[in-house]
Amino acid sequence: MTSIGSGTTWRARALTALAIALPLLLCSSCETLRTMEFYVDAINGKEEQVPCAILLEDRLVLGDDNVPLLTPNVVTVDFLPRSRSRRDRGGVKLGVRPVEVDPDGIIMRGVQGEEMRYVEDTRTIRRDDAARQLFILRRNNSFVE
Repeated sequence: MTSIGSGTTWRARALTALAIALPLLLCSSCETLRTMEFYVDAINGKEEQVPCAILLEDRLVLGDDNVPLLTPNVVTVDFLPRSRSRRDRGGVKLGVRPVEVDPDGIIMRGVQGEEMRYVEDTRTIRRDDAARQLFILRRNNSFVE
């Protein structure tokens, strides 16, 4: 036989546990990885296309055929959950590295970071940035053709 007091204690404990667990469950469901697509393009000061390999976090982005992805192209970026800190805004480093390609679009040089006609460029993108990322590349004054 149970007393009236023990049932009340059990209910109070259950409600307390639920009150603690529910906000934690809700917060953890909001803290998921967010995937977005960005259109990446590169031009020079004369608005001419410049073929570039796309970089994410200083690494070449590879296509399905295991070849570096070239501009213009769409790249998928995964953003980590935002932290509560004002300094950490959940950014990802996106960049372009100029390359030399043959008429068929096959990379001849530049992927290894060789000196090229234009200078590599990077920026930090965040989940609320524009979906189109246009890089306007500066000419490399020390490059000799």
